Amino acid sequence: MVEGLDEKYFDITDQNDGLDAAGMALCWFRKARAVNAVMYAVGCESLQSFCDVLYEAHAATNDLKTIEAICRNT
Repeated sequence: MVEGLDEKYFDITDQNDGLDAAGMALCWFRKARAVNAVMYAVGCESLQSFCDVLYEAHAATNDLKTIEAICRNT
């Protein structure tokens, strides 16, 4: 699933010489990161997996303050 979402991101940027004026590539990128965050969270058994969850969640949302708040409250 993540690969398909990433592929849509790359298709758009490749077709537009790396540009994304309409923001559609970024939309697909964030969807891929969100799915990846959930997949990492489901199997999170190590510090590295937890860091992967945080990275993907931040890439998907660009909302570091909320992610920090969630970490403090869990």
